[in-house]
Amino acid sequence: MALPPVEAVVARLLGDLRLLILLGTLLLALLVSITLRWPSNRIVLALETGAVAFEIAERTDLADLDYRVPGTGPVRLYGVPELDVAPHVDVAGLRAPLTATVTAEAVLQSLRLGAGSGLELRLQPKAGLDAILRGAGSADIELVSAGGELRVVAADGKALAPAILPEPIEIALTARQATDRMRLRLPAPTREQPIVLAEEIKIRGLTFGRERSGRDDRLPFRSAILGGTIRMQDTARTATLQAGDPIWLENFDGIITSLRIDENGIKLHVLGTAARIAVGPPDFEEELTPTVLAYLYNKEGLKALWGSFLFILAALWQLRSWARARSP
Repeated sequence: MALPPVEAVVARLLGDLRLLILLGTLLLALLVSITLRWPSNRIVLALETGAVAFEIAERTDLADLDYRVPGTGPVRLYGVPELDVAPHVDVAGLRAPLTATVTAEAVLQSLRLGAGSGLELRLQPKAGLDAILRGAGSADIELVSAGGELRVVAADGKALAPAILPEPIEIALTARQATDRMRLRLPAPTREQPIVLAEEIKIRGLTFGRERSGRDDRLPFRSAILGGTIRMQDTARTATLQAGDPIWLENFDGIITSLRIDENGIKLHVLGTAARIAVGPPDFEEELTPTVLAYLYNKEGLKALWGSFLFILAALWQLRSWARARSP
């Protein structure tokens, strides 16, 4: 039996080698695509929580809040760097930051937040609603009832005598420095008198936690989530959130499209993107971030491309087998 020519053997080996390289490259690409996570993922959050914090992406003016505080308050203001209530109270000799307590019928008139400032909302039905402002944000409060009482305490504990406000006045609070941290405490809103933000707010970063005490050796925060859903828009996957579920959103950018606060919780709807999305405690997270393969597989425009690629690959394989079968 005659042996095949050396040239034919070499050609066949080279042909098989090229095929092996192609298959190896495809296998490597497959392994990478099922290992790496897609870096930017669209999500929709619809949830209820007891606390939420975020950074303002661009200046936001909520000029028409007109939220009437239930009863006569009290409304408490902590960490106030400047307080202008002249001529009713002279605070010129007091060391900032100041603490002020207003007992009167009051209206939260507006909220202005500068880009880069932070806002944190914490709802505690018995204590009330805390709105914590960091950086260049401001809150304006208008007292609408004559006869209200104003108390002011300095940082060193020095207190002024309570002042009776003979007429409605407007108190403007402003945080000018990045280190300024003001806290506004209101009585908890009710279902009959909720706080509703109708304007969209562009934000960066989003967390839903309450800080633990310094002696607690667990996570530095506990989740304030009460329930809701996360929908992964690119893969059509929806995860249901249970009370207390931690949420991990890395490099989040988005828009709060609606926010409502009453005694039951803070309800919000958020659209945005994140580099990583997971639910659950550390080391036990449910990873929602899709792999590269899952992301590409679920893109409608790429499904036809995937099908065409596989068809061409199969056709080439059949053509190669046919050619080898006909070769001497």
